[in-house]
Amino acid sequence: MTASASDNDGVAGVQFKLDGADLGAEDTSSPYLVSWDTTRASNGSHTLTARARDAVGNTTTSSPVTVTVSNDTSPPTVSGVQFRLDGSDLGAEDASSPYLVSWDTSAVSNGSHTLTARARDAAGNTTTSSPVTVTIFNNGSDCTPPTVAITSAASGSTVAGTITISADASDNVGVIGVEFRIDGASGVEDTTAPYAVSWNTTAYSNGSHTLTAIARDAAGNTATSSPVTVTVSNDSTPTGCATPLDALPGTTLFNNTVRAQMWIIDNTWWGAFSDASTGIYFYKVVGSGFVKGDFIDPNFAAGQPDTLWNGSELFILVQQSGSLAKLYKYTYSSGSGSFAIIGGFPVGLPLNGLADPGAVALHQDSTGKLWATYTSGTNVYVIWSTSADHLTWDTTGFILAADLSTTTPEATTITHFGGDKIGVVWGNQNLVEYAFRFHRDGALETDWSPKEVIDCCSSEGRVADNHISLRAAPDGRLFAVLKDSIGNGHLHLYVRSVDGSWGQKTDIDSDPLTQATRPVLALDPET
Repeated sequence: MTASASDNDGVAGVQFKLDGADLGAEDTSSPYLVSWDTTRASNGSHTLTARARDAVGNTTTSSPVTVTVSNDTSPPTVSGVQFRLDGSDLGAEDASSPYLVSWDTSAVSNGSHTLTARARDAAGNTTTSSPVTVTIFNNGSDCTPPTVAITSAASGSTVAGTITISADASDNVGVIGVEFRIDGASGVEDTTAPYAVSWNTTAYSNGSHTLTAIARDAAGNTATSSPVTVTVSNDSTPTGCATPLDALPGTTLFNNTVRAQMWIIDNTWWGAFSDASTGIYFYKVVGSGFVKGDFIDPNFAAGQPDTLWNGSELFILVQQSGSLAKLYKYTYSSGSGSFAIIGGFPVGLPLNGLADPGAVALHQDSTGKLWATYTSGTNVYVIWSTSADHLTWDTTGFILAADLSTTTPEATTITHFGGDKIGVVWGNQNLVEYAFRFHRDGALETDWSPKEVIDCCSSEGRVADNHISLRAAPDGRLFAVLKDSIGNGHLHLYVRSVDGSWGQKTDIDSDPLTQATRPVLALDPET
């Protein structure tokens, strides 16, 4: 609403009025106007006036103006929907729900097209949907092959360990996938850009190898990249530094496949092992043998404990069944060389009812929070403590991976590394790989890094199994001992550098008849 006003000494302000009541605040500067939201007034006749005021208080009211408010207060009703293709009408407007239109895609060119829908009500108001982009491809009309080029590794380069091979690919309609080949052998296809695959060079002989990438489109057109030649140079020198010990009394059958069941205090090695008949006990290394000590838990068969000594407290996690684990917490007396249970422990930790036997491993982050991981069904879980005394837990947890197979037992383990991260490694026999993710201390418990593939896809056979041991060095490196399923199975050492890359793997047991199993990796930071 606007009004004009004048005065011999000057207008001080104009007050607009609706049905005699002030409408907004007085406007003290020309041009005089006010905004009126008619939806706040009833439908029907209303009277508008404007009262002008000068500096000495003289006022004059304008002649009234009568208007009729008529807002549509009935619920909106869709009268029709017009579909549109690339901004033009597609067929006739559909006036009844469900709204749809038939589209003969052969009448348009192959390639990208945009679809929208515009709804109309009886008053003529319209709204257009967000656009949807589709790619049209009708068989028989596309004879143009894709283009593809390997972007990494560089031709002529020397490679070792596990590297990433990547490629760029494009097509006039769309790329369906890119297959990577080593020396011409069929390989893994990546169906989403950016196109890349991990290559474990340790599964191949040292020397020259040729890499190619094959791109394909939906019409079946293919194109092969120019070959890239690289030189594989892995250190094949076997590593060895073994100190033989007398056999552990009992049997290793009931000791687990992923845990760190040993720790070191005051230059003495300790362990928590099943005696295969009565329970789980403390053991310590004296001379060249193990000496059995105090009782821990009666579950000698299913327990398969994991242990964590943090310098002042000892945690022992003992699995009871597929749906329950028990957490023990101890203090240590250097004088007596013994452990004492802390009040309130053990505490029960409910698990998913399908938890794999011997599946639960734990570690502690820099905030004092305890983390545990286990496999169950098709999932890899992490759970965590929610109180400073570690008596309460969030056992619903978070799923790190959901693509395991229920037909094979899987294993996962966990450690703290780099001063500020918790890392988890798991085997996936379904995808034939070992994988890794990490969480930064103090972040939301469900905030984890993308998956890193440690090893996969060996030409010799299946690299994955359910025997894992993982530990961290003080400098932030990770050391993992992983068992494969090739032949009788072998153990390999993998190292993750501080910058986050997994290096070459080293055979620990080179004897093909060894059938090594259940590794336990421990690092002595003093040496």
